[in-house]
Amino acid sequence: MGQLQPARSRMANKGKLLLLISAAILLIALCSCSGLYPGSPELPSEPTQTYLAVDQIIPSEVIKAFLTHKVGASAYGGTVFSAYQIMGTHKDIQSIKLYLWALVQEYYLNNAALTEGTATSEPVVLFIKMQAGSYQIFDFKDAGEGYQYLTVNFPPNIQALINLPANAYNQRVTQLSNENSSATKAYFGLK
Repeated sequence: MGQLQPARSRMANKGKLLLLISAAILLIALCSCSGLYPGSPELPSEPTQTYLAVDQIIPSEVIKAFLTHKVGASAYGGTVFSAYQIMGTHKDIQSIKLYLWALVQEYYLNNAALTEGTATSEPVVLFIKMQAGSYQIFDFKDAGEGYQYLTVNFPPNIQALINLPANAYNQRVTQLSNENSSATKAYFGLK
């Protein structure tokens, strides 16, 4: 018959087991993010941040025009501008998925002052196909209304880039907002 361990020893063993499980989960999470950083190898079945030379496939002006038209709104009669950050791409035989964080913002002049109107800041996946000799955006999905839409439309390593810590999220939105603001000032001829 086996000898029972003292309660303190059993608790120490449970603590060690919990630590080992936590370390294994962390290791798995880190390994699943291996394709997220520039310079890391491209995996054919996972979205990556090597971008597949996106500007050679679809010019940024085309992407911005698509976002402005499909995602943007002009509730105050202003002009809508779009900026985006590429989070990753996925290419298969027939199409390309382009994962973006988009900031789509309306601006208008109110008594000669540049004023922000309706805006959305959200993750978007663009579906791109070759048509008539060039790549075309044929559809898109956004995060939708809830977590289930996020998990359906965005793979786990892209979700990690969507759910950033607050300071990184704010930095991304500030960068995109500054880009839109510069384009807006140029459009309205302001300094």
